[in-house]
Amino acid sequence: VWDIETKKAEKEGYVLNNGSLIRLDNMLIDGDKDNIVLYVALTSYKEYMATCLPEFRKMFEEKTGKRLSNINSASTFASATVPITLDDYIVFLERTNKVSEFKEYLSIPSGGKWDGDPVKTYYAMLESSEELFDRCKEIVRKEFNYQINTNDSSHKLLSVYRSKEYIDYVLNFTLNLDNEAGQLKERADTITSSNKYRDVELVKFEEGV
Repeated sequence: VWDIETKKAEKEGYVLNNGSLIRLDNMLIDGDKDNIVLYVALTSYKEYMATCLPEFRKMFEEKTGKRLSNINSASTFASATVPITLDDYIVFLERTNKVSEFKEYLSIPSGGKWDGDPVKTYYAMLESSEELFDRCKEIVRKEFNYQINTNDSSHKLLSVYRSKEYIDYVLNFTLNLDNEAGQLKERADTITSSNKYRDVELVKFEEGV
C-alpha cells in the first residue's frame, strides 16, 4: 500500500512522508461525573492508509481472507473544530487540488497530524483536557495562518464520533472567534497563502449545522 501511494504522490508532484498519528483504543462515558474518558496510543500514517482507507482495507481483507477488526486497524484519532465568527458564521477552508486527500473539499480546521507533532499531543492528552484543547486551538490558529483571534474560553465539546467511510475517530468541538465574517473574507489571501487551501467560505450557522 505504501509503495503504491508513494509512487502516486511522486507522479502528482508531492512527497508522501510516514509519521506518527494518535489512535483511539477505547472510550468510556462516566455518567456520574459527566466525563468522557479516552484511552489513546500511537500509530502511524502508513498503518492508517493500509487499515483505515476503504480501498486499501478491502485489498488487505481480500488478500488475508479475513475481515479486519477495529482493534487491528489504526483507529486514528483526530480533532475537528467548528470556528464561529462574532456574527454567527461558520468558517470553512477550501482545499486545493495539490493535497493528497479530499482535493477541493470544504473543510474545517482539523488535526489528524496534530499540528505536526502527534507525540506532543499524546502526552498533552495524558496531562489534562485543557492541555488537549489548547493543542486544538493552536491548530486552528495555525490553519488560519494566525489571521484570527480566538476566544479561548469558548470551546464546547460537541461529540466524539466515528467517520462514516473511514475507521477513524474525531473529537469535534466549537470555538468562537473574536472576528466578524467580513474581516476574514478580507484576509482570505493571507489565510490561504499555501498549497493546502485556496479560499475561505462563510456559511450562516443555522445553515451550516
